[in-house]
Amino acid sequence: MQQLLHYPVLTTRGGTCENWQNQFSQASSRFFVLPHICGICEREDTMNISSFWAPRVSQSLIRRLYESEAKGMADEELINEIGYAFYARCETIWVVTERRCPKCTGYMTWNKRKTPSTCPQCGWTATWAQYHASYKGKRIHGGRAFGAFVQYMKEFRRAQSAREKLFAIDKLIHSVHENCRKTWTLPAAVNLIEGKYDEILQLLDDLAIGDCSSEQRRKNWVEYRSKIEESQGTKNYLKKKQPA
Repeated sequence: MQQLLHYPVLTTRGGTCENWQNQFSQASSRFFVLPHICGICEREDTMNISSFWAPRVSQSLIRRLYESEAKGMADEELINEIGYAFYARCETIWVVTERRCPKCTGYMTWNKRKTPSTCPQCGWTATWAQYHASYKGKRIHGGRAFGAFVQYMKEFRRAQSAREKLFAIDKLIHSVHENCRKTWTLPAAVNLIEGKYDEILQLLDDLAIGDCSSEQRRKNWVEYRSKIEESQGTKNYLKKKQPA
């Protein structure tokens, strides 16, 4: 079980980097605003558990970020916006994977029967069936990439400059789910970015085209791509998707 301090996310388009950092480390309310990415979301609807979960980020914003960086015009505001949105999503993945309370992130012991379970820290209550249904089919569980999501939360909290934040973002989206025999590999980006599996694969390939601005980022992509290409399960999937 990963032990992390909870950092609520409060970001607003148009704020300064310093304000974002202050909000990120000092806020105490479970409320976050990401208007250009996921609308306005208040995590206070205890009757609708899914309202606690941060959504995935749109592909168009990811493309904008990498296209501006490739042109040497890094958008620090956009880096912050996407970086904090990814943090919120990773926090959601952390909470769900460890079956924590969505209201206070405290650890819960779930009764798998119909009897409701109660968070010992804040008193939030739900049945296991309700909790499970809130994230089923939404690509929220961390699976075999869980360590990468948790690591991003740690690295992003430490990042100070836009460059450090961008490296953390790039490392995260090029992480993979990988089973023990490495017969199936899945980009961790499917948990973070909107779209189908093959669309995410294409997006990650597109991001690498024409962008040699960073040796470390190029290395991230090469390592990611080699794992994808070595995966027999992924090869079979892509072969089926090709037109006859």
